[in-house]
Amino acid sequence: MKDEYIAQIKECEAVVVLASHFIENPDLVGFQLDVAEAGHKPIIAIRPFGGVTETPDELTQRVKEHIEWNSRDIADSIRRQARLEDTARWDVIDFP
Repeated sequence: MKDEYIAQIKECEAVVVLASHFIENPDLVGFQLDVAEAGHKPIIAIRPFGGVTETPDELTQRVKEHIEWNSRDIADSIRRQARLEDTARWDVIDFP
């Protein structure tokens, strides 16, 4: 199983970690973070949905970015960290 994780992380652009998954399986996610760091892959943590719990400090210290749970933040973070693209977005509001 660990060999499969290593192969998958080796091929990825960035590793996205759910904080809730880290809380439930710290050993498994810790191994994945070790593999990502060894392969110089950026790590992005997503805060627990709904703000029910806090992200553990052990996780926040190891990530490049700690973001909210929404599609725009996730996509922008992957572009910034994995592809080194600038993602300065502007919201457009249409008034009738």
